[in-house]
Amino acid sequence: MRRAVTDMRYFIFLLSVFIFSGFSELYPQSPDYENMQVKIQRNRKYLRYLDVSLSNLDEGEFKKSLTEKYALALKYDYFGKLHFLGGNYGRCYKELNDSMKLQNEILAVLIDFYFARTHILLEEAGPQIVKADDKFARFYVQKGYRFMKKGEIYLKQANNLSTFLVSDQIFLYHQSLITLRKARRYGVRAHIEARIPMEEKKEYTTVTLDDIAQKDLDVLNKSEFEKLQNRLQSLIASNQLKNEFVAVRENEEIKFSILDVNVDNFAYYIPGRRSLYLDLSMALNSEGMKEKEKARLPGDPVSDDFYYKQ
Repeated sequence: MRRAVTDMRYFIFLLSVFIFSGFSELYPQSPDYENMQVKIQRNRKYLRYLDVSLSNLDEGEFKKSLTEKYALALKYDYFGKLHFLGGNYGRCYKELNDSMKLQNEILAVLIDFYFARTHILLEEAGPQIVKADDKFARFYVQKGYRFMKKGEIYLKQANNLSTFLVSDQIFLYHQSLITLRKARRYGVRAHIEARIPMEEKKEYTTVTLDDIAQKDLDVLNKSEFEKLQNRLQSLIASNQLKNEFVAVRENEEIKFSILDVNVDNFAYYIPGRRSLYLDLSMALNSEGMKEKEKARLPGDPVSDDFYYKQ
């Protein structure tokens, strides 16, 4: 009888240990905590990716107007994280949503800006491709138009969504921007290939067009960027390719540098341009919350695979 009582007490002891330690390990935070943690990470990714495009814009009223909205989006993100630290997840959600809404307004305008320049870049490659009758250059420009069309589809999907579907809308806008960068990268390659004599294209002697397409989609790193940038500089220096493109669309003169376009295609900052994200964040973090956020928030969520770089 005494042994049965002892066994029962031992069983109750083990059960209590399981309840108070095991369950706490399985469920350390509430679902709201985890959901807001993920939302904070995603919003910061979006802000960082958008920062490259905005920072690379030429100074002027267009950049100024978008920067003002971007600064406000950063402020909403900042206060969202403060509410997250205080456990006010409902307010955190509202602040992050407001941040994403402003980013959507910026992206809707910015993507039109990218479309115009992408179209000009691909269109300008045509005459040289016809002159050179280069199958590789023709292949690249066709891929460029295909990705530009795909980016347009993403844009239409985003524009047709209800503004209440903030997270879905910002995802589609970013897919459009990412795809347009792909299209422009193919455009840059088309310009280069149309000006390189066939005998210099040693890398193409034993491969097919399909092999080249797969390679280009996979290789999005610093060495590929430097290779293209060096080629462009060489062609420009020898007067085989112009650096500045100028065209008129809807009574508006559009100018851009193909060297700057290539930098932006890999989501790098154009030399001499300052990061708006870092400058504006520094101003917000001057209130002394930076170290506290580092201690409580998850690690920097900006991963390399989110960008078109290594």
